[in-house]
Amino acid sequence: MTKSIYILLSLLISGNIFCQNSIISESDIPKLDSIIKHLEKNINQSETPNFYSLPQTSASYFEINTKDPKNFLAELKKSENLEQLQNKFKGLQIDNDLLVIKNVYSDYKNEKKLEIKSFEIANNQNHGIKLSFNDSLNQNNLKHFHSSYTNKRDSITTIRGFYLNNEFKSINLPKRISDWINYTDLIVRPETSIFYDSDNKSNGFRAYKRTIIDSLVNYYELKTNKPPYKKEQDFITRRKELNEWQSKKEKFADSLYTNDQNFKKLLIEALEYAEENKVSNGDLEDFTAQLISKKRALELMRQNRQVGTCSFDNGPIIQQKRIASLASKTQNWDVFIKSFLNVMNDNVSRNANSNIASNARKTYIEELAKLDLDIDKILLGSNVRIEDATRKHYFSDGSKIAKAYANLN
Repeated sequence: MTKSIYILLSLLISGNIFCQNSIISESDIPKLDSIIKHLEKNINQSETPNFYSLPQTSASYFEINTKDPKNFLAELKKSENLEQLQNKFKGLQIDNDLLVIKNVYSDYKNEKKLEIKSFEIANNQNHGIKLSFNDSLNQNNLKHFHSSYTNKRDSITTIRGFYLNNEFKSINLPKRISDWINYTDLIVRPETSIFYDSDNKSNGFRAYKRTIIDSLVNYYELKTNKPPYKKEQDFITRRKELNEWQSKKEKFADSLYTNDQNFKKLLIEALEYAEENKVSNGDLEDFTAQLISKKRALELMRQNRQVGTCSFDNGPIIQQKRIASLASKTQNWDVFIKSFLNVMNDNVSRNANSNIASNARKTYIEELAKLDLDIDKILLGSNVRIEDATRKHYFSDGSKIAKAYANLN
């Protein structure tokens, strides 16, 4: 049973990535290198600006389970230090003398959040809380921050937070680190949006209406004998059967486009409908890229962001891989590099995430290393957290950067 579950999870994570094992084609590397050469020339001619760290300070982490949260929070407000609280509340857990940072960001719903977290240094643990942001949380005179959760079944509230030793402060970063950040910002234009759906319209629930795109897909499946679903089939057998059918997609599509006028007519009309109504479909994108125009296919992909239903939903990462691949073929550098880094960082929209699923995904760093990029600068520069309200910056995930370096070695 355990082995079957493991195999199932592996298949869910890998999904249909088999269709595209790599992102960058060898034939596209010279053209991409030419773009990099031009960008690096601009970097050498530009002046490195000053960058500042995220606000940081030292603090103590506290956590308590209580049936009387109002009393604890009232005492927290009055207390001059955590030792006073520890004498009054015996179940209070404390982790002292932590390095903590404060970060304001927007989540996948475009809601502004405040994150405060500590780092695992020496005997300390890493802790973190996330709060809905408001201006009052950004004041310098605040001594503590906390979040709470109440278990309605047993009416126990868990309160966790940080008690600050000093105010948060940003520091001027050394020139070497600023050079990394500047390199990243000029190679990965922070203002570039991969998707056009700025209002995140793909997250909402909408009534489904059949269109000519469905007619195209149904006609293709009929003409290529898509394996029918059989009740007695198990998941692994069904997946294997579909994978074999999918592996012949390019051959099938080319033959139909050349020899079947009805398929060709449906494809052209479906593409025109999709462009006019700003909608998309994976099969339509594949057919368009292969048979009509890679640039038009890329524009289709950028119309609708996929949001994963759970941490094992690989749809959003497959979409970013396909976008990065097409962008590399059409020399759309800004979209290519940002979508590639999103794949490397597993930086996509999902309703839930877990380390198990995320850690199983590849970084593809060995492909990026084939380009004439300064890999160290782009990895380290995107990993540095900075405080700058006037400009954006691409941020990588520290654990993914570590994994990328491990893959390079």
